[in-house]
Amino acid sequence: DTTSGLDATKLSGNLPAISGASLTGLVKGQMPAGSVLQVVEAGMNGVATHAAGATTYSTLFSGSLTNVQASSVVVGWVNIQGMMTNTGSDVGIACFQGSRVMGGGTAADSCDSGLIMNLRRNAGMENVRGNGMFIDSSPPTGTVQYDVQVINENTFTIGRGTQSNAKRLLRPRNNIILMEIAV
Repeated sequence: DTTSGLDATKLSGNLPAISGASLTGLVKGQMPAGSVLQVVEAGMNGVATHAAGATTYSTLFSGSLTNVQASSVVVGWVNIQGMMTNTGSDVGIACFQGSRVMGGGTAADSCDSGLIMNLRRNAGMENVRGNGMFIDSSPPTGTVQYDVQVINENTFTIGRGTQSNAKRLLRPRNNIILMEIAV
């Protein structure tokens, strides 16, 4: 018997002991802790300009998944590349699930917690890029949306570098990768 191109008789002895499981019909709720239940990627191609200002968040892009298992954890990775219009400009990238801020850190001074990354343009002709991650240890059940947002000085342009007129200056895909893991 062949299932999805795999010989089930050769693999069945290598499967972990999961009550009621088979190679052809593993029940979602029976996945052992640490199993990857799904991986979803979302993001944006192209260029977008955000002039939200230093005290207002603006959404760059969003990603969502529908939970496979009610008691799971979501791990997220965010990748960003862009440019600032002015030297000495700061940009902070955060990720929100509804009103909950993902990431870590402790709010201090006038700063929010939940920062995924800080980017700064210190000199002329300099790109800003970074990546960060978060763990959502208690995502709601059903469809869960994560919004990647920016808070910035001056103008932040995502999806291109400060120079963009040569073939070697490739345009990035800015994205979020979400992985649901059984607990």
